[in-house]
Amino acid sequence: MAFAIGATSPLLLFALAGRRMSERIAAFRRRQRSIRGASGVVMILRDHLGEPKRDHNRR
Repeated sequence: MAFAIGATSPLLLFALAGRRMSERIAAFRRRQRSIRGASGVVMILRDHLGEPKRDHNRR
């Protein structure tokens, strides 16, 4: 009996973790377009507001 409980406990934990992961992935997919748009805006702002780029050809 102890062996059966010990053997099934990790399987139960993996099943529950997999279920939570699938819920999170579904939530991400619903918001994917907004996330990608916001990421693009952040990248553009970071590029324009960041440190000035150095011209490596100048000495």
